[in-house]
Amino acid sequence: MSADIEREEMEVDVLYVGAGPATLASAYHLVQTCEAQGVEAPAILVIEKGAEVGDHMLSGSVVNTRAVRELMPDFQEQGFPTEYVCDNDITYLFLGDKTVRSPMNPPFFKKKGYHVASLNKIAKWLAEKCESKGIDIYSGFAGDEMLVEDGKVVGVRLGDMGDDADGKPKGTYQAGMDIKAKVTVLGEGVRGSLTKQLIEQFDLGGKNPQVFETGIKEIWRVKPENHGPGRVIHGMLPFNLPKYFGGMWLYDMQDNLVSYGMVCALDAEDPFHDPHLEAQKFKTHPFMRKLLDGAELIRFGAKTIPIGGMDSMPKLYCDGAMIVGDAAGFCNAERLSGVHMAMKSGMMAAEAIVDAITADDFSTVTL
Repeated sequence: MSADIEREEMEVDVLYVGAGPATLASAYHLVQTCEAQGVEAPAILVIEKGAEVGDHMLSGSVVNTRAVRELMPDFQEQGFPTEYVCDNDITYLFLGDKTVRSPMNPPFFKKKGYHVASLNKIAKWLAEKCESKGIDIYSGFAGDEMLVEDGKVVGVRLGDMGDDADGKPKGTYQAGMDIKAKVTVLGEGVRGSLTKQLIEQFDLGGKNPQVFETGIKEIWRVKPENHGPGRVIHGMLPFNLPKYFGGMWLYDMQDNLVSYGMVCALDAEDPFHDPHLEAQKFKTHPFMRKLLDGAELIRFGAKTIPIGGMDSMPKLYCDGAMIVGDAAGFCNAERLSGVHMAMKSGMMAAEAIVDAITADDFSTVTL
């Protein structure tokens, strides 16, 4: 598209890209910290590509509440959308048609006291808390390009609308707006388009390349007798390990819903390895047949999970920009746990931004 196109411009102090747990916790904590320190809160905008906040987040999660408890000590009184608190964490070994309960629950699968919650509802809840603080959230707006001037990030260009299949403008064409900001925080999730641009342009890549798992998720409404409130199951399939690294999980939610999922690392030697097919094949196991007898599939989807660890994380900042959450690889793959890490990364970013506001110098923003 021609660089001569006239574009509307909007200026804010802090721009967040993506309305997930990391960015929403960050925006809320930013205002919260400013209030505590007697600093005037900046103008904050969150843009989200989904039509509504939470649209790109598929149901359940088993949440370590450490970060949300720090963000809001009275989070439960404020309506955090807990489905159940885990009081029964189980690890199974699936050996052929047999189901063997592990005599010892591995430490990384101990989830007692964790809160089972819908990630979709968590995002919506956090968005409501942010809006109560005067933070603007624009849904339905996707970032398309990082705006860089003199080696410094100055904002984001939104995607153009109204192009035809060849990328040429139709009669309904509308040029994407340029949103200028003193600091831009990217929390797009795994392999976000703007994050990839930023990492490449500013050479922020980690010591090792990032590696990924694919998580297949399905939400089922099961018979009441097959529902176990407070139950969290992790399952390992030893016979499949020579073919691929992965396993399953299952936890119960309200209204007789269960979240079932299968994770597979994307390093299988077989080029035809299909994580979705593996998730379907496992449903023929007697354990799953019994669970899903008479059940109704409510929704399904998939998510990519960053599992590379610290050496695969990019540098988290450059002049005018920071990366948080899954976009930065904040996930403990061993524990299949990342929500609290994403939130904490956003909160730390907020504290760095307050320091930058106080110093009036956004070129030194660091985590």
